[in-house]
Amino acid sequence: HSFVELYNNTNSPITLTDKYSLQYADGTNNNTPPADPSWKVIKLIGTIPAHSSFLIRGNEGTLHSSRRLIIENYDQTASFALYNQSFKVAVIGNQQKLTVENPFAMTGGKAKDYVDMLGAVNTDVGDLIDGYETAFIVGMTKHIAIRRLSLTDTDDNSTDFGTVDYRTQSGSNGISDGDVVKFRPRYLGDGTYTPQFAE
Repeated sequence: HSFVELYNNTNSPITLTDKYSLQYADGTNNNTPPADPSWKVIKLIGTIPAHSSFLIRGNEGTLHSSRRLIIENYDQTASFALYNQSFKVAVIGNQQKLTVENPFAMTGGKAKDYVDMLGAVNTDVGDLIDGYETAFIVGMTKHIAIRRLSLTDTDDNSTDFGTVDYRTQSGSNGISDGDVVKFRPRYLGDGTYTPQFAE
């Protein structure tokens, strides 16, 4: 399953219901625009306690042979899978569908109630995305996830995020069994924790 993990880095709970949305759109794969380029809106429900995560699980994709990361526990579902060629996700402090391509970089500033966003592509050749903070991140696939590198947000996706390769470790690819546990996405049931980040 594709997934998006939201982490509350504050000392207070954040109520999502009737207030926040996660919005998603595909990008361009090998110069071919997506069939439906408009934003899809997930109206978030629930509350994220301080220093806890909220996990949104997307539809199941093609099963990888190793199947090392199985997402059985989650807090909310999406009716689609995140595209593994290019995508953008935005956290917005309302539940109205976005009407701009890049809510981070609009004439006059950020979109109303803008919180954060990520734009990512599989490779920097042919895969394009039109929404990101300063520069998009490159390198995700169906088994390589995008992960924040620290809790400091510089408003530049290319430096704020890195990748985690969930395949079995082999040479420079993949991670150990211990790191699969360390870097797995968390959900509300996991309770409070301090994220550990890939080197």
